[in-house]
Amino acid sequence: RTIRAAQPGARVTLQPVGRAAKGVDLYRVYGALDVVCSPTGGGGIPTGHFLRAVADGKPIVDGETYIGTTEASVRNALLTQFQRGFNASYTFKWCRRPRDWARDGDAAQEAPLARKLSAYYFLNPYLVPTEALRGFRLAKRDAMDVGAFFQPRDRGTPREVAVLYSRATERLDLVRHTTFLRQFETAVEELEFAHLNPDVIFEEQLRDDPARLGRYKLLVAAGVEAVIPTTSAAVRAWQAKGGRLVLVGASRMAKDEYGEPNGETYPGADVVETKGLSATEIGRRLAALAAEAGGRPTCATEGALRI
Repeated sequence: RTIRAAQPGARVTLQPVGRAAKGVDLYRVYGALDVVCSPTGGGGIPTGHFLRAVADGKPIVDGETYIGTTEASVRNALLTQFQRGFNASYTFKWCRRPRDWARDGDAAQEAPLARKLSAYYFLNPYLVPTEALRGFRLAKRDAMDVGAFFQPRDRGTPREVAVLYSRATERLDLVRHTTFLRQFETAVEELEFAHLNPDVIFEEQLRDDPARLGRYKLLVAAGVEAVIPTTSAAVRAWQAKGGRLVLVGASRMAKDEYGEPNGETYPGADVVETKGLSATEIGRRLAALAAEAGGRPTCATEGALRI
């Protein structure tokens, strides 16, 4: 409120410390802000899905994009964030310090000083060749060339699979060290590699928009042990209309946010036990269940593009 009062029209955000944010409820925080900011470096595939779910149409930025020291690394860093739905990538880092090594062009004095500085100072030509900065131009060229294929947008093909993100289980994980975050990441990654392009959906979104779950044919709850009070009824109502629920690993959604039994069950839910299974095997089972539920890949390409 203070920033908006001082600068009307300003868009406000903050940079979280990791996706779980050490107990900070990013869903609530970004609900009050104008822009969603990624953790340092943008994160991986699951973080991209998580941020798009939190943003729900708001711009996504990375305030600390690491671009490496070569033309290829600059290009790849920017294209990766473009493909994951980021709207802006602020490269790390522009600042005065790259000139701390300057000694009137005397390379014999400059080079040893320059090499002691971090390569994050990408304006330092002794660590990042000037030619490497062509990666910015190449990223723009390639984004314009292939954006129609890789930019996240509505392609007219409905997303029919969702992965549940539970803040209740995330909070429980802080004290009981559950497998939730690891299993969530596996489910999101493997569904993407199967070209099912899942949405991440928050329990709070089910609470605030009961019709939202109706968009999907399959809901994957991976490692979700605890749920908020409104989730169970919403999921069962969706099941009654033909939705298919998959409980993965430790997920039974049978505890409240304090870790106590909530007495809830989900008749008809599929269960995928993960003990002894690789991530790829878990992914195949999820893809098979999605196919049984009528979920269709968003593209017909065999294999996977792992970006």
